Amino acid sequence: MQEYKKLIGPISIISIAYLCSRLLGFLREVLLAKWTGVSSASDTLDLAFIIPDFLFYLSAGGYLAITLIPILSDLKKKNSESLNDYFLSLLFGLSIIFIFISTVFFLFKNEIGLILEVQNLNLFLKLFSPIVFSQAFFFIGAILMSYQYFHNDFKYPALAPVIYNFSIIL
Repeated sequence: MQEYKKLIGPISIISIAYLCSRLLGFLREVLLAKWTGVSSASDTLDLAFIIPDFLFYLSAGGYLAITLIPILSDLKKKNSESLNDYFLSLLFGLSIIFIFISTVFFLFKNEIGLILEVQNLNLFLKLFSPIVFSQAFFFIGAILMSYQYFHNDFKYPALAPVIYNFSIIL
């Protein structure tokens, strides 16, 4: 029974944050539809998010955190002193790789727009450029999120999608 009581707090935080994130995501989509309507601008907006969203789901979408937690747990069992060193080297190494990937997409943004057959290339380039680099920050956040999950701290990772959707609405 004691284990059940320990789980109520984290489960409540994650559930409430997930619900808020979904509601804000729905509001975001409603507002975007209202602002752009059915037009080439809304199509361009959707196309500008294809690659960044793929990168987000690949990294920050939870899979990275789920993968890192058992690795960190095993390392803590073997040698807890090297845990922080391992984590920091992982953070810096993977961040450099992800920033490099974002830079490659940024450098080839014109070609990406042509491949996707974007009708309004100027708008696509305006939207795609900052969005593709924002994914590098999501990636770094995903690594930090896994470290917080590893230490049973669920508050901040649960609030990340809420902040993301809220910032898009603003």
